[in-house]
Amino acid sequence: MALGKDGLANLRFAALARVPPGVPFFPAGYGQAGQEAFAVGLEAADLILAAVEQAATLAEARAAIVEQMTLQKQILERERDKVAQRLKTVESQLEKLANSEQAEIERRLEAAMEGRPKPVLPQRDGTRGSDQPKRDIDQPKHDSAP
Repeated sequence: MALGKDGLANLRFAALARVPPGVPFFPAGYGQAGQEAFAVGLEAADLILAAVEQAATLAEARAAIVEQMTLQKQILERERDKVAQRLKTVESQLEKLANSEQAEIERRLEAAMEGRPKPVLPQRDGTRGSDQPKRDIDQPKHDSAP
């Protein structure tokens, strides 16, 4: 695979094996089930080059790299926070939608059942519920004297 004219494009291919979850090496990094996470990979060769071009010593180069990477980290953290806030908003909207749909289902069921007799389930002792009038057949027979 050829790199771009600028020497970048290092994230287009990776051949790796036995990489554990959460490793900070992109594109091999991956998450583990049950953990919420996301990763960002940077093609930062141009940033590093720009940072060290003016350095006269190794210490100056190192300081310039740390400064540049710290700046990039801050930018990414602000974007991460925006994404996290948007996800919270979407999650809240989805929860409200689910609740309103549940309420609508319950309203429709109640409307469909309106005017229908309520079923009375047998009690544990085998008798029917008390709100159901007993039929004549359920009444004990009394002999009446003429």
